[in-house]
Amino acid sequence: MASILCFGDSITQGYVDLEGGWTQRLRRRLDQEATVPFGDTTFPAHAVFNLGVSGDTAEGLAARLEQELAPRQLGDQTIVVIAIGVNETAFDPRTGRPSHDPGRFAATLAGLVATARRHTERVLLVGLLPCDEARMQPPPWSEDGDEHYANDRIGQFNQAVRRVAADSGAALADCFEEALAGDHTALLHDGLHPNAAGHQLLADRVGERLQAWL
Repeated sequence: MASILCFGDSITQGYVDLEGGWTQRLRRRLDQEATVPFGDTTFPAHAVFNLGVSGDTAEGLAARLEQELAPRQLGDQTIVVIAIGVNETAFDPRTGRPSHDPGRFAATLAGLVATARRHTERVLLVGLLPCDEARMQPPPWSEDGDEHYANDRIGQFNQAVRRVAADSGAALADCFEEALAGDHTALLHDGLHPNAAGHQLLADRVGERLQAWL
């Protein structure tokens, strides 16, 4: 039995999705694929934990990762999935100042991988989805217009995720280019958060990468 711990932000949490986002879809898929007997009934063979926190960043996750890992791990059967970064990509067009730097994000993400590796060698990083720029400059929740999103900047952070995965040997589930090559706006609920189709894409790509461990 694997314990799959999914850390991230509102997208991992499943914000605005009635079915609980990609983590719940992943759990449903695994529950359907594998069960174990227990007395006269059966139980899911794997446990999926949704540990997404709306608004979280890599630095915020770094502050809570260790304490959330410790009580939920199952030894060498633990898998840590880290899907973080979109909140760092916001920028203020009036000043030209981004809220976060891709290099600093990459260093923090590498630290997250190192923390997870103290508990398990099975670490999976999840890339970002592109946004609908027409709806994200500014997004509806930015009251004074100081928070914009753009795909060239999201792409920089996605490349940082890819570099950290390559340098650390962590597994990678990345569908940024795949989504951008198609009608990526059809994957989004509000221009940033995925809709059902977007969450299904993420669940499929994460599930594919997990198969080698399951």
